Amino acid sequence: MIPIAPGSGGPRAYASLAAEVMRAGAALVIFPEKGAPSPPEATRTISPGFAYLALYAGATVIPVLLAGTHRIVPGSPFTVDALPAIDVGAPDEQVFSPPGRTRAAALTDRFQVEIDAVLPSRSAHADARRPARDRWPWLATLFH
Repeated sequence: MIPIAPGSGGPRAYASLAAEVMRAGAALVIFPEKGAPSPPEATRTISPGFAYLALYAGATVIPVLLAGTHRIVPGSPFTVDALPAIDVGAPDEQVFSPPGRTRAAALTDRFQVEIDAVLPSRSAHADARRPARDRWPWLATLFH
């Protein structure tokens, strides 16, 4: 977690702290989805925040796909797949400029395409492995 105090510089402060974390050799995990839940075979809208951080730091993005999580109850399988890495090139301190926003949007679109190409089959695979009888079905929808 990277805590940002109110009035501390907004997105640039987040980007600087994220770059510092990655320069130290640590991995930074971001869940970029936003908006309402989606059907199991589709991903939610991807927010470009991760792209700004990656471009600012010049950090490689590794899309990770969790599929089958719509049925996380005892005995339910889900899959975790690391997809091919996306190299963003050298750090870009101007990522918050109009050309940088264009690059962030393109990286976000590429990320979405990578996930969308794999998610339906991985979700179907997880569903095919689910138990014959759903135990505690109310648990899967408890927080919806």
